[in-house]
Amino acid sequence: DLDENTASSMGYTSGTTGKPKGVMNSHGNIISLVINDFIKVTDEDSFVFLSSPVFDASIFEVWMPLSYGAKLIIPLATKELIVASNKFVNFLDINNVNIIWLTKTLFNTIFINNKSAFKKIKYLLVGGEALDVDIINSLIATEDKPQYIINGYGPTESTTFSTTYLIENIVKNNSVPIGKNINNRFSYVLDKNICPVPKGVTGELYIG
Repeated sequence: DLDENTASSMGYTSGTTGKPKGVMNSHGNIISLVINDFIKVTDEDSFVFLSSPVFDASIFEVWMPLSYGAKLIIPLATKELIVASNKFVNFLDINNVNIIWLTKTLFNTIFINNKSAFKKIKYLLVGGEALDVDIINSLIATEDKPQYIINGYGPTESTTFSTTYLIENIVKNNSVPIGKNINNRFSYVLDKNICPVPKGVTGELYIG
């Protein structure tokens, strides 16, 4: 038997420095992401594989559908597909894709070019960096919005994301909240001495 805490795969992240670095994605992290309840997956759902196998988003895109008996659609030419928004939307429609994970940049590009791009999507998860409030609010305001819009937050070290925020209403703050921990993840705001700070006091976010 494999030890779920030591057996691993390798993902790559640019982090905040802009320099790619290898990050271990343990089997335990993968299991804790997939066996969760931030979305409800059935064998009637369809996902699409858009990321690179060495990008941590691929863990969600591949293992989530395969673990629940859902369908995974793999495009023949991903780069050509995502640069043409109408072609991309047609691809989603033809393949009945209803659950999709996108980086903020890719999401912005697709939505700006086609405001009805996600009208048949059940779960749209967006992340990778802070979301654009104006664009998110524009999506919320349209009749062609997905059934559920989720902001997924968390560094690659914690395997794909560790907190989620279901965006149901217009965001009135300057940023989209990162939400609450998914199951099996913990978040702490600590000071320079690694001690919890009082409510309302600025500190550094630690994820476990």
